[in-house]
Amino acid sequence: MSHPSINGLLNAYLLGPSDKTPEGDCHALIKILSEPLPISVETGFRRLIVASAHVTIECAIPDADPVAERHLRSLGFRRKRERWVVQCEDAAHALALETRVIDLAVGHPAFKRLRMWRVDAVGRYRAAIETSLPA
Repeated sequence: MSHPSINGLLNAYLLGPSDKTPEGDCHALIKILSEPLPISVETGFRRLIVASAHVTIECAIPDADPVAERHLRSLGFRRKRERWVVQCEDAAHALALETRVIDLAVGHPAFKRLRMWRVDAVGRYRAAIETSLPA
């Protein structure tokens, strides 16, 4: 039986449906990864590689004051529920931004309860992979 997301990918890239067999799904994924996509000049594999390089930096500052919020906004962070989040192109950009946050935070009372962490491709997809693996 074909996985629903495989047919969703095929439809999104205008490649037609899978024949709903495991072998057909594999052929469909190979097609998505290896051929230039109709809505792009990139292959699916190229898009996957580029997306995997993206790093998200998340911060939490309980009871953040307006000064801390203003500083985070000036660095490109956006509020996402109780966290502050920014998307970086790659690990080097993430490191530079983390360094700027640390430089702002050191000795500044508005950042005294700052927690900051990085979410890369492994972290983004680890839970989904672990829950889909057979026990």
